[in-house]
Amino acid sequence: MFLGDKSPLRLALNAASPFGPLLPGAHISTYSSNDPKSWPVVMEALDFEAPGPSLLTDQTERIGASIALKLFLGLTDCHHENMHHGERDSLLYFCSMDWETVLCELSHPHESGLFRMKRKCACPGNYCQSYGLKKFSGVINPAQVIAGHMSMMKALGSQLGPLNDLLKTELRQRLFHRRLVLRDTLEYGRALQTKDWTDYLPEEIAQLERGEIPYFFHVYGQSEMLYWKAPDSMAVVNASPPNWYRSPMDQFSVPAQLFHDGLLAIARSLDPATPVANFSFGKFRVSYRPNLVLVDAPAGRFFEKRFT
Repeated sequence: MFLGDKSPLRLALNAASPFGPLLPGAHISTYSSNDPKSWPVVMEALDFEAPGPSLLTDQTERIGASIALKLFLGLTDCHHENMHHGERDSLLYFCSMDWETVLCELSHPHESGLFRMKRKCACPGNYCQSYGLKKFSGVINPAQVIAGHMSMMKALGSQLGPLNDLLKTELRQRLFHRRLVLRDTLEYGRALQTKDWTDYLPEEIAQLERGEIPYFFHVYGQSEMLYWKAPDSMAVVNASPPNWYRSPMDQFSVPAQLFHDGLLAIARSLDPATPVANFSFGKFRVSYRPNLVLVDAPAGRFFEKRFT
């Protein structure tokens, strides 16, 4: 189990968190079997109770820490239907129920699906409404979420060496089947309804013609992108992947751009009722306004970004 109950990597990630465990028992099944039918078994146990009335307020920083962990792990497909929160052992958890896209090389936090962003989709207006943080918009204080995000990113950065050693060990010990998302499931659903497959890859069309949602994957450590040529056989994708294809992650990192843009994405997505929020984290002071995020350090302005 890549992040199962007894996974050394899961235990190390939980130990690195300044806020207590953030992975309550994720189950990502990986098999050494060569039988393709035994590979795509991916689920997470989410036997949570509904959070108590004060838990969201008292443990808001755990939401930010959970966001940081998902970006660190390169998890995508974090739309609101996949994201769940609840209480276990008096702790607030914010977890994904779909981990089959973990270890993606993210160039921007928006690629996770957690954050509000402009995009062409079926949602009314210019912004997609299916982002993972939608349930918290206007409900929790973004300053506290940003504090948790910054603290967790710092903690993970301090443990990069040991965590990367564990990752390499895990991936050497078993075949890890990882899904490669070329398009959103909703987009495939619309294509199945309209039968308009313009600009789709031949390998996508072959699966759409069978009435299936196209599914692509690879075995970690191998370069070939695979697909289900038939329900019981797989083949290598011959076409070049689209420009929105996300490469697999080679190792864990905490890139500055991903860290900074994470602050902005959190602020933009949560849209608090209060016009200004300020807090201090170590040597940093963070100021959030509806169109501006400022981070100041003793030596001067550390980060500033505006948005519309």
